[in-house]
Amino acid sequence: MLNNVRPLTRRELTLLLLIVFAGVGLRAVHMPQTRLWVDEAESAINALTILEHGYPVDTYQGLPKYENVLIRPWEDHPEYEFRDVSYSSRGVPVYHAWLPMYAMAGSMKAMGVRPDPVHETPRVLHSADDMRLRTVAARLPGLVFSAVFLFCMFQLGRRMGGEAAGWAALVICAFAATNVYLGVQARYYSATLAFTAMSLLCLWLVLHRGRWRDFALAGLALSLLFHTHILSAFIAAVMFAVTSPWMLRHERVLAKLVLCGGMLTVAALPWIVLTDFLGTATGLPRARELMDLPRDLFAFPLDRPLVFSVLMFGLLAAVASWLLRHRLPLRFLEPFHRSMPAYMLLAVWSVTAYLAFTLLIPAASYFTQRLSLMLQVPVFLLMAMVFVHMAAMIVPRYAGLLACAGLLLLLATTDRLALPHEAWGKNSGPMAALVNRLSLETFEPGTRIYSTPNSHFVVAYYTGLPVQSVAPVRRSFLNEYDGPIVLVEFTDVPPRPRERVLERDAESAGRSLSSDEIDQAIRQIQIHLMRDQWASRVGELGPQLDPPPEWLNASVEDVRRRWDLNIRRDTRRYSHVLVFRGYTVRHYPDWWQTFFYRFVEPEQRMGENVNYAERIRHGRSIMMPHVGCVLHLADQPVPEARLAADDVNDE
Repeated sequence: MLNNVRPLTRRELTLLLLIVFAGVGLRAVHMPQTRLWVDEAESAINALTILEHGYPVDTYQGLPKYENVLIRPWEDHPEYEFRDVSYSSRGVPVYHAWLPMYAMAGSMKAMGVRPDPVHETPRVLHSADDMRLRTVAARLPGLVFSAVFLFCMFQLGRRMGGEAAGWAALVICAFAATNVYLGVQARYYSATLAFTAMSLLCLWLVLHRGRWRDFALAGLALSLLFHTHILSAFIAAVMFAVTSPWMLRHERVLAKLVLCGGMLTVAALPWIVLTDFLGTATGLPRARELMDLPRDLFAFPLDRPLVFSVLMFGLLAAVASWLLRHRLPLRFLEPFHRSMPAYMLLAVWSVTAYLAFTLLIPAASYFTQRLSLMLQVPVFLLMAMVFVHMAAMIVPRYAGLLACAGLLLLLATTDRLALPHEAWGKNSGPMAALVNRLSLETFEPGTRIYSTPNSHFVVAYYTGLPVQSVAPVRRSFLNEYDGPIVLVEFTDVPPRPRERVLERDAESAGRSLSSDEIDQAIRQIQIHLMRDQWASRVGELGPQLDPPPEWLNASVEDVRRRWDLNIRRDTRRYSHVLVFRGYTVRHYPDWWQTFFYRFVEPEQRMGENVNYAERIRHGRSIMMPHVGCVLHLADQPVPEARLAADDVNDE
């Protein structure tokens, strides 16, 4: 009965379009408000290589790309100690599927964003004013995939849980903050949600109708999902295999299955062979190798107790409705009992996704946010159905309206309701300041420009400079390179002093601070505290500012205390991340050094042993707390390294 949904009335169709438009519009409002973060910039650079070569490659602006943990040695290269594991022996990316990259490439071409040329003398090619355009160009495809996702979720809800469940699924997916966030990312997230929902919808149609076009659409959906997110496609294929016995009642089902499987094979196999996907994927360290099983299997639900409780209630209610079908009134049982197959299918899909992610995902990708991406479609459907069927027990006639209101209230009270975002600048201002600062720098021919990973993609995308990750570079190369080296080292900065504390200090000292004096005091305090952290690590350190006057001691101590609290909080938070297990991560340098060197003896490459430690001791460094980085300008090689090199040449 649920599968044979009635056509929408004109009023319902109008309401559907309005909610989809509102959901996509909310994402559009969020889209330009913050700059790309490191993973988005990585995808944007991959898209630019498509515009340059017709397909994504492992180099950009003449530099090899690095975006993953370092495990593969590059023994014969004078500059790089490692190759990147995200690219196969054929020089193409295989860690991520290509469809979202092509979508971004098309958007960039349409909006006039082009690959950056390589100049003998590096220079900034884009201004801070170009940042918004380059941000929107990379993120725009996410809006299209979001619209597809919302339509598919509406149809899934209607077919699996009834008309009211369709509206509830649409509402929660349109306005949940996590969905809005995923829908605007310049990544594969939005497309993965869209094609996962499409694949699940096709599976439901195949199970209940089993027409030729249902199987053909399933083959198409699985193919699109494979070229978007390979693990999600594997999960969907497993679900087709698990439910195939229930398809046998359809006429000529074997031929239809061959059609569906053949379409997926034709779409996937050539890419697998031509890219050498299997040869690359098998060499990656798996998350399960670092796990404490079975304890770690329960980490995710314990991290999200509210959502897990709602889902468990729904599943238990569905099971109870079947077990107690002869003892309770039909009014209480019918909503759950009628949708029992849907509950079971969504539960099995969720468990399959959970186990597949846990057992197959590479260690570098084992983050709960990525598991959430793969669970969102079945989990959001389950939540919509639970709320609708609970509401139907109370007021059957208005179950949909009550469920939608309840879901919105749940999102609002748990701070998960998406609202219009802050104005452009809160997240983008620091990068704009860095772009402007680098624009003032006069680079000499042969200057090597590095950044701490993976921010090198962000700096390269917004400036057009050939910026490389410093992580894979040999220590000996950095020490001995004859030309200038510029390193943008992103790091922790002290919290911004609180103006009320500054004003209280001034009042105690009989002073009255203007807005300019408050800004000057804030800068003094942050530079003063950063200087304590950096003075012993670098040569000449700027800017040179007088230390804060004594009457600001309370503000200095307040910032120092809050900074220490932030460090303790981050240490506790990162201690639960699998890839950091066994290491203490207190600062951002600890974070990236542990992450990227996790499998190549990180103790020998961290802290004072980091590869660029000696080079930056013999140059100039500029603290930029408003950007969150230190800019190192090292014009000359390390003296000891130069002498050693000369001795070798003399011999």
